[in-house]
Amino acid sequence: MKIKYICEHCGSDNVGRDAFCDWNQQTQEWEISDFMDREICFNCSDDTTLITVTIAEPEAVLLALKNLYQDYAGYYPSMINNSPAMKAAAEILNLTETE
Repeated sequence: MKIKYICEHCGSDNVGRDAFCDWNQQTQEWEISDFMDREICFNCSDDTTLITVTIAEPEAVLLALKNLYQDYAGYYPSMINNSPAMKAAAEILNLTETE
C-alpha cells in the first residue's frame, strides 16, 4: 500500500521536511542523514503538520467504478442512459448497458 503526505491546512501534496545532508565522497552525492521536525507546505508557503493518506491503487479504483456502474445499471437504467458521467465510466471500463 502506497502513501503520500498532505498539508493539514490546504490538502496539497506539495510538501517537504527540513533535513540534514552529508556529502558522500565515494558516490559524489548528498545523502540524508537526519530529518528535522519542521514540515512545510509549499502551496501555503507556511509550516504545517503533514497528514499521511493512502493512495488508492488504479486497479482498486477501476473495480469500485465498475461495481458502482453495475449497481446503477441494475437499479437505475435511465440514469445510465442519461448521465454523461455514467457514460464516461462505461467508456473507461469498456462496458455496455447489458453487462
